[in-house]
Parts: sequence; C-alpha cells; structure tokens
Amino acid sequence: MRQPLPPLVPYGGAQPLRAKRRSPLGSARLSRCNGHSGFTALVRSVSVFEHADLLNDALLTAKTRLLIIAPWVKKSVVNTDFLAKLEQRLRAGVEVTIAHGYGDDDRGSDEQALRRLGNLASRFSRITFIRVRNTHAKILIYDKTWISTSFNWLSFRGDSDRTYRMEEGTLVNIPARVDKEYERYRTLIEEQRLS
Repeated sequence: MRQPLPPLVPYGGAQPLRAKRRSPLGSARLSRCNGHSGFTALVRSVSVFEHADLLNDALLTAKTRLLIIAPWVKKSVVNTDFLAKLEQRLRAGVEVTIAHGYGDDDRGSDEQALRRLGNLASRFSRITFIRVRNTHAKILIYDKTWISTSFNWLSFRGDSDRTYRMEEGTLVNIPARVDKEYERYRTLIEEQRLS
C-alpha cells in the first residue's frame, strides 16, 4: 500500500514557485497528491514510490531534453509502453540521452531491452544511447527538473506491491543549477563512452 506523500514546502524559506504544467494525474506537476497546494518546491526529497511517476512524467511531458543515467537496463522497465512514450518525445523534437553500463559487460541488463533502445536510436537522430565504462549514477533530467537518486531508473519499477526498498532521491527545480548539471553529465558521459 502506498504511503501518502509529505506536503511540499519551499526550500530555505523561499517563496514556492507556481507549477506551469499540469501532470497527467491532474494536479500541479510533481505535486500530485492528496490536496497539495499546486506549488512545486525548489528542492525536495523523493520517496521510492514517486520515482516511477516522475519517470512517466518525464516521458509524457519533456519538451526540450531528457537525460537518463542508470547502471542497468531491464525489460520490465524498458517495455513497449516506455518505448512508445520515448518515441513520442523524439517525434516532438526532444533531445534524449540515455547512458548505461556497470562493469566490464552488460551482464546485469536485459539484451532485449538494450536491443530495443538501440533500434530506436538507429531510427532517430535526436537520441543518444551510450554504453559507458562504469556508472552507478542514477540520474533523471528533463527540461528544468533534475533528480539524483539511489533508484535504478531503467531496471527497477518501484512497484508498491513488492517488498519495500529504501530508494531515496533529491529533486531540484532550480533552472540554472539543472542546466549546469545537464552539461556536466553530458561531458561525463562523453568521457566515459564505450559505444
């Protein structure tokens, strides 16, 4: 059973920012629970069960960029629904970067999921799908949102019916900081590129 999300409060006493987009779940973007005020915090924690919703939000709403870094890629996450949403973002002109890789080989990833992402990358010039030397980072950046977490974006669904796993993250909605981190991760990915 899902735990209710904590109320959103502004970081450091700053005034909250009004969310400009609406999520597919109906309330303000990233504040989609139980009577929240419609404000988006500048910096906040992300609980384990929010991650899947945030990834879905990125796949449905990203307008300019989407970057995902994860050690492993599994078909339970990179499924037909995921790929269809990703293709919609690509057709909408979103620049997509996906970096994966942990260790000397892809033993922890599913070959089918890797192949399907590779096929998508061969069809669209706006997607960069890269095997890096070794990453344990779990990063999601879309537009002006950055999430750094322990949640494995492309290999764990965060299913609330499974045994609870303490996977926590931090979400940042400070545009200048998100831009800086996006560029930093793009540079790191190129430095660590294997394929």
